[in-house]
Amino acid sequence: MTDKNNNKNVEANLKPFQGSDKLLNHIQTVFGKSMKDIMVIYFSQVDSHLFEMAEKAGNHTKQKSYFESLKSIRVHKFNVLTSFLSTLKNTFKLFEERNFNYFEAKITGEVKKIKAITASVDKSDIEEKLVQNALIEKFDETYKEDLVAFMPRFAVLNASPIESHHIPICPHVLVSAFAKSIRLLHLDLEIKLVLYQLFESSVLDKLVDVYQDTNKYLHDNGILPGINNQMMIEKLKKGIKKVKLKESIPNKNKVKSKNQNSFINYDSICDVLLNLQIKMIKDLSGKDPIEISPIDIKNALLIQFKRARFKNKNQGLSQPDKDAINLITMMFQLVSGDRNIPADIKMLLTKLHIPYIKAALTDKTLLTNKLHPAQLILVLITKASVGWSKQKDKDNVFINKVDKVIANIVERDKLDQVFFAKQLATYKVFIDKQKNEFKLEQSRVENKLKGRDRIVNAMKTVEALLAHKVNNVELPALIKNMLLGAWKNLLVLLLVRHSDTSDEYLVKINFIDELIETIQSEQYEVIIKKRIEKLCLEYAEGLKLVAYNGEGLENKVDEFKQCLIVAHQLRSTPEQLDKVTEIDSSDGQPQADEAMTRIYSKVTDRDIQTVQEQTEQTEQHKEYTLIGLNKKDKNFINQISIGTWFEFKRSYKNSVKAQLSWASPKTGMFLFVNARGLKVVDKMPKDLVKGLQDRSIVMLDKA
Repeated sequence: MTDKNNNKNVEANLKPFQGSDKLLNHIQTVFGKSMKDIMVIYFSQVDSHLFEMAEKAGNHTKQKSYFESLKSIRVHKFNVLTSFLSTLKNTFKLFEERNFNYFEAKITGEVKKIKAITASVDKSDIEEKLVQNALIEKFDETYKEDLVAFMPRFAVLNASPIESHHIPICPHVLVSAFAKSIRLLHLDLEIKLVLYQLFESSVLDKLVDVYQDTNKYLHDNGILPGINNQMMIEKLKKGIKKVKLKESIPNKNKVKSKNQNSFINYDSICDVLLNLQIKMIKDLSGKDPIEISPIDIKNALLIQFKRARFKNKNQGLSQPDKDAINLITMMFQLVSGDRNIPADIKMLLTKLHIPYIKAALTDKTLLTNKLHPAQLILVLITKASVGWSKQKDKDNVFINKVDKVIANIVERDKLDQVFFAKQLATYKVFIDKQKNEFKLEQSRVENKLKGRDRIVNAMKTVEALLAHKVNNVELPALIKNMLLGAWKNLLVLLLVRHSDTSDEYLVKINFIDELIETIQSEQYEVIIKKRIEKLCLEYAEGLKLVAYNGEGLENKVDEFKQCLIVAHQLRSTPEQLDKVTEIDSSDGQPQADEAMTRIYSKVTDRDIQTVQEQTEQTEQHKEYTLIGLNKKDKNFINQISIGTWFEFKRSYKNSVKAQLSWASPKTGMFLFVNARGLKVVDKMPKDLVKGLQDRSIVMLDKA
């Protein structure tokens, strides 16, 4: 998997290209539309393919599984599609910012705080990652000519050196974006693998024209027009016969090559691995052995590759080597995170981490083949050790055998499949002869793990869905914590008890959409109040399902309500809010003599009394509201008509224009709204006069 030769990348002129932002925006728009069209066809093919699989299923259980998966995809495919497309769009944004960690795992603060089990790795994660890597590797080769041309061109657009997987339309981005989007589907690994197979044939196989058109667009717009894209030339050859293509690249467009960002070779990697292994064995074999996690080993390894001897030569790990290190680390995370494996056995297995990385760098099948003897050794040791204890292990027979097998692997220089097969055969003979005194415990653990897996899978689906829903949405901290805390637990419970297509689950998902819509809404106050009341009722019903009751429930709901009130800057007190439903229960239409129409203000027609009542009450309160103003100012205030425009200047923001839409008959407060009828500010008459005097408020002749 390691490229032992120096990788010679094309070095383009990396001066900023004028208008690159417009070119990238055009590519993103066209590419996004193309992918949307392709994905719509993809989902129709998924539909028919799963239906056909269900009809051909050998038994009722399998048939039911296919139909349930089909229903799940139909219900949630809009979320999957929007997630996929928004991820592609965000990749372009990150590319422009030169942040190439497009798919960096982001675990919420809430998840970190409670140490959720979804932060761990399971076997399906590894198998899915292997499928992703296989697709990326295959289509990197399939579209090699296009990607070779993309690299320097996108480097010019970005004005910085890039690697092939940084290109925002490369196979790596597409496969990773797809993987992220289907996390929203609560499916078995078997069905997900079917989705990947169809993604390969229905999406990745259809990129020829998209890639060639993009290269042609960049070529036509002056982005390294001298690059010889072989696939473009072949296309021209087919269309224009008897045309001899000559190499006539101007000197200024000639592209130089040099050993830039060359990859670290296998021998150098082995040197680093050996030094790290010696230190690790020493730490694990001392009187007080140090506990070392797989992540610790991975980080220590990556730090070594950033040392001066590699940095000075601009060398780095190739993507396949990075993938191998990551996947082996995931494999050992499975062991490290398994509470059923005794600590003594885990410590011995830790010694295999580095040898397995070394083996995976040269033997690709170690990761892709489930029946590879290296994988089987790890599985056999972990399974057989469940229930082990020093007290049960007479004369330390079991642990000594495990230690010997591991020592043989650690001490071996050439780790090939033949060697692993011999070690596996020896170990299997030992296990078969050994009377398994831990069988009862292993059976109990196996049943327990099945239940745990259901919960873990549900939590992963819910967390992916929540991340999708709240992505790029500004929410109050309390609301965000609530969604990632109590509401997440509720959704997981419903998903385990029912399914992701059940009414019980979908209603609670809809609550999230309504909550976000309400927070972002610019509707009238009375409508917002009604929505808040409805949300509070739904919130309370949901909390009851996860053991909230009594005073604790009331406090939670009240806290939720207050947060929404503050978010909308509603002037109503909680007591007034409680009466909203009662006050606004009538369905009567607004009367012609009402003072205002909905176009001007959030304040509803029913909240405003008739003109006659308003006039009478205004007269009663006039003296009170105009206290502190002289006769001239009082006359001025009385002459200001509804609809008059003002400009309000603000210290740290741009000034804002607003129209007087209403004067409160009770308090005399003036309400100002913008052109869309949304509240901007309210002022008492004396404050308005003061603002006009110090020029922080200006009366305008027109909007």
